[in-house]
Amino acid sequence: MEGAHVLRTARPGAQLRQGRTDWYRIEAKDDSDTAEVYLYDEIGGWWGTTAQQFVDDLRQVTSSQIDLHIDSPGGDVFDGIAIYNALLDHQAHVEVYVDGLAASAASFIAQAGDRVVMNRASQMMIHKAFGLCIGNDDDMEQMRDVLRRISSNIAAIYAARSGVGDADSWLEAMTAETWYSAEEAVQAGLADQAQATPKRGDQQSAQDRWDLSVFKHPGRERAPRPSTPPAARRRPPGPGSAIPTAAVLDTACPTHHTDTVDPGGWDAGANEKRLSSPMPVATARKAYGYYDSARVEDGEIVKDGCKLLHHEVSADGTPGAAHLGGVRNALSRLPQSDVPEGEHPAVERHLNAHLDDAPQEDGAADVLAGLPDELFAGLGDALDELFDPVGGYDPRTLASTIADVYADAAAPPATPPRPEPPRTAITIDEMITAIQEGVRP
Repeated sequence: MEGAHVLRTARPGAQLRQGRTDWYRIEAKDDSDTAEVYLYDEIGGWWGTTAQQFVDDLRQVTSSQIDLHIDSPGGDVFDGIAIYNALLDHQAHVEVYVDGLAASAASFIAQAGDRVVMNRASQMMIHKAFGLCIGNDDDMEQMRDVLRRISSNIAAIYAARSGVGDADSWLEAMTAETWYSAEEAVQAGLADQAQATPKRGDQQSAQDRWDLSVFKHPGRERAPRPSTPPAARRRPPGPGSAIPTAAVLDTACPTHHTDTVDPGGWDAGANEKRLSSPMPVATARKAYGYYDSARVEDGEIVKDGCKLLHHEVSADGTPGAAHLGGVRNALSRLPQSDVPEGEHPAVERHLNAHLDDAPQEDGAADVLAGLPDELFAGLGDALDELFDPVGGYDPRTLASTIADVYADAAAPPATPPRPEPPRTAITIDEMITAIQEGVRP
């Protein structure tokens, strides 16, 4: 379920209680530098608490690895996005285990993992965002536009993580409300590994725990078979995997929005020297456009496994704002780079998002509006004389239109008088006459 305020819920009625704080828990794993996070309820929103406390608690985790266990029917989409980004930004290597159900918002939270494992008899479901709106037709149209943008952003997450298809094809799967078994999620590229042998009693776990009648299809068993995704790059299955995985071998870093600055020339070599090698995967995601996931070991990757640096890097090796020159350089290098061609669209989306965040230069209208009013004195009469001999033009209408445009422009601030040029000043009328007669003024 994905919406800001959703009235329908998959939680059994006996469990409903406003202000619950037990929808997640974070624990330190014994004798290990690993934190275990359990997301075992609806996410934030109407019935739970918001994601802010989750994000605050996650920031306190200093372990080098996070094991995220998910059994959730989804929930508030904005809280889900906040959790997804918090996991992506964390320095730890994130292993995701879908223990029962990862539906709706929980399905894209799972995509924040460096590795995603579907446990025995687990399921995953994706669908378009929905929400509740009360108001007039303008409010409804605004809500429609918001939901469309949210769904498009989520589709881009699936496309970037899976390396299969594009955002539009994933949006089609979301529109249909697509359910995946553990093995099907791996085939679609939404997971890396499926545990092979179900234990007795595992088959009905999702249905027993959650009321799935709130969805179009109440579980994988009652849903159509997911459409076969386009062929994906394959890598050997991990230990215990029942089938080959469809996770991408070379990973486009997820699209994110940061400050984009333009301080001048871009020096990729100097910035890259400030990064350690190996570095945490989270650092690579914040600095580069792409990294080779096959070269990740213990949550770290060497510089040579990363391409298209475009973020400024501070003296302590921390990636900062995107550099406008670095972004443009990365876009120009991408077609000739050794980044697999199938990854190019996702990398382009990543880099173009930074271009969208860059400060916009003043347009021509802004420049003209700032010119002194006296520059346009006599323009109407001059245009009248200039266009009068040309058939089909109404010089008065044209002059009136231009005059109206600049009549609405704000008066520019007073400026000190400019010194007269060392030549005789002439009016616009005299200049036009001189041009028509072929005389140099």
